[in-house]
Amino acid sequence: MSIMFPPHGMMSSPIPLPPVPPIDDNPFPLSVGDQGIDVSSWQSYPNWQQVRSTGRTFVFVKATESVDYFNPYYLGNWESIGDAGFLLRGAYHFAQPDKNTPDDEFKWFRSNIRLGPGDLPILDLETGSGDLLPWAFTFMDLCLQEYGKKGLFYSGGPFMEEHNLDNTDLSGICCGLWLAAYQRNKPSTPRGWQYINFWQYTETASVLGVAGGCDDSIFYTS
Repeated sequence: MSIMFPPHGMMSSPIPLPPVPPIDDNPFPLSVGDQGIDVSSWQSYPNWQQVRSTGRTFVFVKATESVDYFNPYYLGNWESIGDAGFLLRGAYHFAQPDKNTPDDEFKWFRSNIRLGPGDLPILDLETGSGDLLPWAFTFMDLCLQEYGKKGLFYSGGPFMEEHNLDNTDLSGICCGLWLAAYQRNKPSTPRGWQYINFWQYTETASVLGVAGGCDDSIFYTS
């Protein structure tokens, strides 16, 4: 199936997507076809009221990386996103598995973020070598133990295949998959995963309220 997107930053009529079975214990208060962005320190402080006015319903914010980096814009953006009326927000950790243990990186992540009842912890895993399944599984298991809910997993299809992340052991301990695939056609679901929950389809979106380009994603399952 081919999906044609509107020009970056512009919302149009809902994108036609095939129906999917509901997920038990659904952590996503969204509708199929909803769009949202993710930001890091590169975007500084967006005008979140303007971003919300474009129709976007969710935001994911980089909070931490490795065991020593904290996004200085995270707390200000986190509060403003909550005030702007988005339906879902998530805080993500950029992993450096070749440098640190998952336990140490999770401790750093946990010590710097503020999650409310409906907020998502997210693991961003896009660098590293060898079999990364044990590392990713441990981090996501720590999320589950700490917050009493499963976290969201972010990566790209080729990277997942190369590092044994296309695996039912990992998908079983995550609430869903946020997949990066910068293309116009819907990407294939990685082996070991039932669904692509969020599809990050561009890294150069022009969005009202955001200075410069940013990542844009579409919600794919409900």
